[in-house]
Amino acid sequence: MRGWLMLHETTSPICVMHVIYRLAAGGLENGLVNIINRTQGPEMRHVVVVLSSASDFRQRLPNEVPVHLLEKRAGNDFSLYGKIYSLIKRFRPDVFHTRNLACIEYQSIACYLRVPRRIHSDHGWDIEDPNGEALKPALIRRLFALFTTHYVVLSQQAEAYALERVRVPQRKLYRICNGVDTAHFSVDESPLSGTGQGVRVGIIARLEPIKGVLAVVDVARLTQELRTEGDTPVCFSIVGEGALRDALEARIKALSLQGVVSLEGASSCPLDWYRQFDLFLLTSKAEGISNTILEAMACHLPVIATRVGGNAELVEEGRNGYLFEVDDLEGMALCIKGYAEDVDKRIAHGHHGRQRAVQQFSIDGMVSRYSKLYRDGGSV
Repeated sequence: MRGWLMLHETTSPICVMHVIYRLAAGGLENGLVNIINRTQGPEMRHVVVVLSSASDFRQRLPNEVPVHLLEKRAGNDFSLYGKIYSLIKRFRPDVFHTRNLACIEYQSIACYLRVPRRIHSDHGWDIEDPNGEALKPALIRRLFALFTTHYVVLSQQAEAYALERVRVPQRKLYRICNGVDTAHFSVDESPLSGTGQGVRVGIIARLEPIKGVLAVVDVARLTQELRTEGDTPVCFSIVGEGALRDALEARIKALSLQGVVSLEGASSCPLDWYRQFDLFLLTSKAEGISNTILEAMACHLPVIATRVGGNAELVEEGRNGYLFEVDDLEGMALCIKGYAEDVDKRIAHGHHGRQRAVQQFSIDGMVSRYSKLYRDGGSV
């Protein structure tokens, strides 16, 4: 055991074991991939443990990073404890990093095996508890946070929740905001609508209830009802896949919006879609720090979003977008109409969003903070 604890004093690279529920397209997973791709090397190596399954998204990881799929059974699968115990014994990580509620319980194993640095991070909210008001999730987090050495949150809202509801000691708590690759997510400032093609409103999200995607169709209906003769045409593109696809198709058909709202399916290259959008819309019922908002900002897109989670930390109202209550669909529609008729405003807000993304939310800053936490656990 002493040799394990002394790894930092040798030439061996730091080993970080990440535990996540699934490895597929998503904000949490995208952040994980970015951290690994930018830190894997002679001084740090990574191991990824996936409780359930992985899609071809795993191909974004370096080939030398092992990915272990535990294929969790439905319900409580206690065999995972033994599997994770064996993996910790095999790889002897210096850092054990779990993400979100589904993984936090395995901190107990890492603590029992004396992994030196045990980090848990919360990256968003569950659809069953979008506002963090349920008692059971808070109690689960409170119990297993006792086994951690560091607890990471993304937003001010999540920080308050961790302090007040989970009762994480301030000395353990760190806030590390998501970052965006502004070199990759970069497009021309001029909106496509300036060429007379109309305005395209886009959303990139999983088609799940927590993302509120059904509201997009209703916003589209209201936007159409607000149109008068001579107004700029507005269409909507929903990029993503998920459980609500059939419901979305049915609602689009029921409202006769087939020529206005299109379901584009999942995309492995969201940048291609940002290049086609003029406005970015996010109707989530809950968020941590939205990666898609950050990507849209980096791509010069004004943002219209719900006032949930960390969205208010990203969107400066009246400067790079606007925020609305979850049920204020009419307000969103009016905002879209206003943007559609004001090209100069779209350009100005898009430019400010880009500046804000570059100056305050760079991916290099995020990776640097996690790297420092993995290496020495000090202030980030």
